[in-house]
Amino acid sequence: MIDAILNILNLYVAIVLHYILKLPFAVLIIFAILLVFIGLKLILFLVRRVIGPLILILLKYIIYFLQLLAFTIAKKSTKYRNKIENFDEILNTFGMKLTQWQEQLKVKAPESGKKIGVYGFFILLFLIVVFIVAPHYMEPLLTGNAKIICSRINKVSNQILGGFQSYADEYYTPVIKEKDDLENTSMVSTDSKSDEGYQYILHLSSEGYYGANLRSSPEKISTNVLTTVSGEDELIYENEIVNDGSITWIKVSTEKFSEAWISKKLIQEEDLQAAGIE
Repeated sequence: MIDAILNILNLYVAIVLHYILKLPFAVLIIFAILLVFIGLKLILFLVRRVIGPLILILLKYIIYFLQLLAFTIAKKSTKYRNKIENFDEILNTFGMKLTQWQEQLKVKAPESGKKIGVYGFFILLFLIVVFIVAPHYMEPLLTGNAKIICSRINKVSNQILGGFQSYADEYYTPVIKEKDDLENTSMVSTDSKSDEGYQYILHLSSEGYYGANLRSSPEKISTNVLTTVSGEDELIYENEIVNDGSITWIKVSTEKFSEAWISKKLIQEEDLQAAGIE
């Protein structure tokens, strides 16, 4: 029963992630910040209005039980009456403190606290745009150390988003294909694949979905990056593969570049199998 409920929850989360991850990178990051901010506000609300009061009520019942126990012991034995009275006094003081805390939780947050929250949100948004969004779009335009720094930042963000994409793919596969996919399927027949001029279309895997470098040569150096592809960009397989010992490179072409190279691990497995790439 619990497994079934967890599977249903995973499915719903995966469906939401599947469509959210199709948003442009900048919109996706800003949307994620909004979700985090709303989540924190919700957690603070629950702590202040639900969890906090419940804990205080529970503590009050514990104090009441301890006082009742102390009263029973004092009634049966006078030997420890002074110590029990002191203990009861401490419990009374703590109970009054709990009442004060309950009253404080009922008071609305001051305006200054709300302003700090808004300022904090915009500061966080600014930092995210500068240090995550900007490098994503600037990397293809830069050279030297600046390009290397942006590449490292993008690698981390791509790994994180790739993890979410893998989670979505694991629990949810759309039953109805997208319109473009249906059009492509109708245009390509089984007979055409056997023709000598047939071109295999490659798509990015979850690891490369949010940014994959196309290079002018089959080697990983900072000076040979032609451009960055992402999302649903299509690459045409040019029937050439090179292995440099650590990375398998696939020769591809795009509308802008007649010759480019991309790492095999950044291509969807089903496309590799369809093209006969091992």
